[in-house]
Amino acid sequence: MKLHERMIYGLMIVILIVSCLCIAEHYAIPMEKDLSMETASYKNVNCGMIVTELFSGRVLSENNADEIMEMASTTKILTAYLAIRTQDLQKNVKITKEMCGIEGSSIYLKEGEVWTLEQLLYGVILRSGNDAATAVAIATAGSVKNFVAQMNEFASELGLKHTNFSNPHGLHDKNHYTTARELAIITMHAMKNPVFAKIAETKSISFVRPDGVSVSFGNKNKLLNTFEGACGVKTGYTKDAGRCLVSAAKRNGMTLIGVVLNVSNMWEQSKSMLELGFQNYALYALLGPEKLFPFTFQGYSLYAGSVRPVFYPLTKDEFSNLKYEVNWTFANEKHLNLKKPVGEVAVFVQNRLLFSKKIYTILHVDGISLGNNKERLYENQQIFGGERRN
Repeated sequence: MKLHERMIYGLMIVILIVSCLCIAEHYAIPMEKDLSMETASYKNVNCGMIVTELFSGRVLSENNADEIMEMASTTKILTAYLAIRTQDLQKNVKITKEMCGIEGSSIYLKEGEVWTLEQLLYGVILRSGNDAATAVAIATAGSVKNFVAQMNEFASELGLKHTNFSNPHGLHDKNHYTTARELAIITMHAMKNPVFAKIAETKSISFVRPDGVSVSFGNKNKLLNTFEGACGVKTGYTKDAGRCLVSAAKRNGMTLIGVVLNVSNMWEQSKSMLELGFQNYALYALLGPEKLFPFTFQGYSLYAGSVRPVFYPLTKDEFSNLKYEVNWTFANEKHLNLKKPVGEVAVFVQNRLLFSKKIYTILHVDGISLGNNKERLYENQQIFGGERRN
């Protein structure tokens, strides 16, 4: 074979091999992924995720939850909550020029229209109106600048070190950011407010504005119609922040809050996170009428416990390994005051502290007197040793 023929033949073999490799790569069977692999891949693209239980604040799962990120329109959770906390929601708001024409999501406010503040809040949460958020801010604090100052003051009160607001709607700004963990904390405060919770779980609403115009809104949160127990809270998207979703769902008395920031498949990921939370955890009453601690004071048998029930999310294995340790503090007291704690109970799972709480003398549970202390209760709500005192 001549030299040039060998060169052509060799080149054809190289082309054939490269082509086969490209075809093999294109049609390669992907590795089966589990949730942990999905989470690891998201971490590389600067996302943040967390799931917490509403009332205890316990974190059930997290990934990159302390990464500082933009949060887009999930900002409006705090916008709505601050207005609800401080304002008369039935007051009329006359729309001004500065409330109109805000870029991005809109309910298309027009100058001169009249809305109630509550109606605007539905526009903020259900339709994610940037104009509605601006109107709420001005109606609440007199100006956007003043309202933003209130937002940051509230974040500071909560001890949030990695959150800062520069507007009430969430449009891109380098000084507008949070973390998944801190956004979850803000959301937990908002969702404990019954007015906010009612708005957040509303699928659709129709009303007549004070100026006589009829309005209808549908909620952009798809989870309300696609996930069992879904009850909130807010979507968000900008090019810089990516797709963001703060979700909430309640099953069997337990409410979970989920936050995903910059997650392209935010609906699926949020459903997966919440579902795993419900599968692995349940809400248990760790303190209350069924968990009291006996003690003796001057020869009288008494009981101490939490004034209110304390519920906490646990796995079945954690619940079977609970341990209580009580530190009594009444040793030097001459009398017991029902308003003063007699000790503090620490609740452990094995050797890991879950929480501690002050406990008080409990006289009655469901109308039944406990121990032999019935005759020791006086009008001044104190239990005395020795003679009765007035």
